[in-house]
Amino acid sequence: MTDGRTRILDASLALFTERSFDAVSIRDIGERAGLTNPALYQHFRGKQALGEALYMACYARLIDAMEAELNAAASPLENMASYVRASVKLHGQRPSPLPFLEDHQRLFGKLAVEHYGDRAISKRLASWARAGQQDGSIRSDIPVSFIVGLTIGQLTKWIMLSQMDLAPHDDAAEHLITLMRAAIGTR
Repeated sequence: MTDGRTRILDASLALFTERSFDAVSIRDIGERAGLTNPALYQHFRGKQALGEALYMACYARLIDAMEAELNAAASPLENMASYVRASVKLHGQRPSPLPFLEDHQRLFGKLAVEHYGDRAISKRLASWARAGQQDGSIRSDIPVSFIVGLTIGQLTKWIMLSQMDLAPHDDAAEHLITLMRAAIGTR
């Protein structure tokens, strides 16, 4: 049997995916998790703390998925492609943690960067973009911040469209990688 904290996080992810962070109450989460409000408050001091913990748990899943895709010998552009592949694969899980991450980036994103430092996704993408510009595989006339925004942004749009069944799932990662390479690659 799963522990209370895990049940709360799972219930929260499902509810926040179905509705939104603001539309879900602590009572809703407790009911979905099969716990009373006092039991929920034993694990989290409130909805904000719960949101932060859920964001960090989802972010950790994305980091782990990305690191599983990475190849130490890969080029910077291929490392960026690994991030795209990992994201698409993770989005195939239900409920997907990616919509929650995307929807709550403004609220909780700084926590992930503070916690992960140079391992944070935006910092790694920036590092790979700079390395690719140095080795000539990524266009040097595009600001690194734009490359990071484009890479994350295309995934964000695909996630949004796929939730409305307006984006393909078959070979989605490879299509997104093709778009990314066309926009920023030199080879």
